[in-house]
Amino acid sequence: MEKEIKKIAILHCKKSGRVCTGAACFRAFYDRKKSFEQYEGQPVELSAYFDCNGCEADKLNDPGFTEKLERMKEEHVDRIHIGKCCLARCEQLNQMKEEMDRVGLSYVEGTH
Repeated sequence: MEKEIKKIAILHCKKSGRVCTGAACFRAFYDRKKSFEQYEGQPVELSAYFDCNGCEADKLNDPGFTEKLERMKEEHVDRIHIGKCCLARCEQLNQMKEEMDRVGLSYVEGTH
């Protein structure tokens, strides 16, 4: 019997994207290290790598951010990994989590 493929997405900080290539997140994913260790031996698909729309966007009232989360639902994403960059710097982290909860998306803190 085949195992069901889990679909995940990575949410990263738009501001950190000025200097970040995403390489550490992708390496951790493919090597099943850090927060991705939980998927060891399981078929997992990286379905999306998306940003938060920036510090100026109010995450609870930003139709663009909500649209991105709705798209994650349409793509049947099982879990969003919140990037280390968001955890380290984001003043709206709680609002992003609240919005993910509101649309019914599971998330975990961390990538690499």
